[in-house]
Amino acid sequence: MRLPVARNWKAQSMTASITEDATPPAAAALLLQSIAWPEDAALTPYVGCAHVFDGLTSTYLQTRYLGVVVAPGAEHARAALGSSWYVWGVIGIPSAPYLHTIVTTASGAAAADVIKADAATPLQKGSGAATFSSESGVVLSSDEKDDAPATSKRRRIELQTLSAPYVEPMKVTECSSFSVAVSHQVADLELL
Repeated sequence: MRLPVARNWKAQSMTASITEDATPPAAAALLLQSIAWPEDAALTPYVGCAHVFDGLTSTYLQTRYLGVVVAPGAEHARAALGSSWYVWGVIGIPSAPYLHTIVTTASGAAAADVIKADAATPLQKGSGAATFSSESGVVLSSDEKDDAPATSKRRRIELQTLSAPYVEPMKVTECSSFSVAVSHQVADLELL
């Protein structure tokens, strides 16, 4: 097995043949070239490439903008979203769930296309003396599939399904940590 070679995927033609027709006997260089493309696509690192963490422990969290390196054939992803906050005194559980919003190129920014994800909420505090503490929690985005929702909702993160790796622009609201993992790919990459 050869070592993977960094490839400029944007400079590659997705319609041109990877190699020319072989005429017997095929040279070793031609055989190596014929396997270089799928190996480069398969061995390019994708795991752990969409992580954001700033250690902010505040209720005033900002929108995060990031680029996710997406593997060939990816269809959907899930996210782990972390929230952190200061607690002073006795608090109760919010009456309605707080939601993060996630926007990608594929999901779009229109109201119906926005992906919602539950947020971690402060734990119920018992009665007693007021105390100061810092709390945090991590939740996973939904695994429900709906690529044409009528309203914004909890669902999988949509990705573009391409034959080469690409960078997906992504925006997420008010979290202190964010991690993305591809959860679904096309069954047969040859179909791309």
